[in-house]
Amino acid sequence: MESILHTLRTILSGLRAMIGMSESGMPRANRHWLLLLLIFVVLSTAMLLFSLYLFLQINEGDIFLVDPQEQVSLDTIDRAKLERVIDMFKERSALFEARKATVPSTLDPR
Repeated sequence: MESILHTLRTILSGLRAMIGMSESGMPRANRHWLLLLLIFVVLSTAMLLFSLYLFLQINEGDIFLVDPQEQVSLDTIDRAKLERVIDMFKERSALFEARKATVPSTLDPR
């Protein structure tokens, strides 16, 4: 049991040193700002390199290569269903125009 507690204390002190805590337990702000700056620079550099790689691949035309053996399948449209949908929209349009032409008969609530 004593060895487990000693191991935990060792791990916690290592974490405290890695995070940048002082002996009083307060964080060291300068280390945290430096860590944030380092993370920002690393991520920005990675994003810049990936963007450059992507730009060069697109510019050379290598990124959109398609195998010529692939067959393109075209689904046919069911004309009966298409006609029903078109008729439904024509009915809605006629109903909208009819409602737009007639003025609603409501009184002024004042």
